[in-house]
Parts: sequence; structure tokens; C-alpha cells
Amino acid sequence: MTHSIGILAYGSLIDDPGDELEKAIVTTLDTTTPFVVEYGRKSINRGGAPTMTISVKGGANVNAKILVLDSNIDLKMAKDMLYRRELSIPDLTREYIEPGVNSLRMRIRSLSNFLNIETVIYADLPANIEPVTPEKLATLAIGSALTDAGEQKRDGINYLKNNIGNGIVTPLTHGYVHEILKQTGTNSLEKAIEFLDIRRGELRTA
Repeated sequence: MTHSIGILAYGSLIDDPGDELEKAIVTTLDTTTPFVVEYGRKSINRGGAPTMTISVKGGANVNAKILVLDSNIDLKMAKDMLYRRELSIPDLTREYIEPGVNSLRMRIRSLSNFLNIETVIYADLPANIEPVTPEKLATLAIGSALTDAGEQKRDGINYLKNNIGNGIVTPLTHGYVHEILKQTGTNSLEKAIEFLDIRRGELRTA
């Protein structure tokens, strides 16, 4: 059976597509990204946490899902929903507008006839971390955990832990984890999260 529209998910979108998208998903398919990704982008909505983006410097093809959408969803509707979800836009009237050639805004790109899906779309957000090293990633992730994003479990360490849980491993993943444990003096990501939860509370009452 050929479906019309799908969304390629290779990060938090796998476990948390958001209410609007979740209602439109009819099934999911296992796949890998047809491009390499790495932790290369700071996310404002995650307290400056590193998130994965399409990489031009290293990276790897990683585990992903195709979120197959209901046949009532056309391509424009799918792009609008993905745009709102990726940028955490609550206004359901906001629509995706294709950015200009030199724009650094998020682009929604598409693949044709991918896994028997007529059109598969995905978000392409430009990298903005330099240099991309385990040390830099760990510092950003720890910083994000001390913000409100940490309280909401939207920080970099929770994001990294969830990705690993989904079998998503990039060339920097192991070094990234090691640096978080080193900088927090802990022996697991779970313990690092607990430590930083306490530290965030202390900073608020100081």
C-alpha cells in the first residue's frame, strides 16, 4: 500500500510529535536517515540545548521513524503542522512560508517515493554550534538543564538520553555522554539529571 504523506522523525519528534501531529498519525515505519546528522544546533526552546541537525562535518545515518499521516492531510497541512511543532508555535493558524535563498530560517524539505510513501518531509534547521566538540555540547546541555527547560524535561541531557533510548547514536554521542558525567561528577545520565535538578533548585533559592 502506498501512502501519500509522511514525516521523517529522528530526534524528539519520535516520542513527542505534539498534540496536533499526533492526532494525524496513522502508523509509523522504522527507517534510518538518508543523510548524516550530528548534535550541531542550539535550541532556544530547550534552554540552549544541543539538538541534532543535518551535518556537513561528520555525523552519521541514525535510526529514524516515518510518521505516516492520515490521507485527509495534504502536503501544505503537513508542512504547517511540522513547522509549528518544530518551533513550538501554539498558534494553529500560523503557516509555513518557504524562506528565501540565503535565509537561516528552518526549511522543510521533501523526499519522493521514500519507503512507499509518496512524499516524506523533514525539518532542516541550520547548525549554529561552533566548535562542535563533546566538551562544548556537554557545557550547553548542563546549562540548559539549569533553566526552565530542565524542569520541563526539555533540556539537552534528557534529549540526549531519549535519543540513546531510541538507538540513535552519532559519532559524538559517547564523548558527549562522558563529558556530561565528567562535568557533573556523576556516573550516569540519570544521576546527572538528578544532580542538576537539585542544583537548579539551589540556584533559585540562593
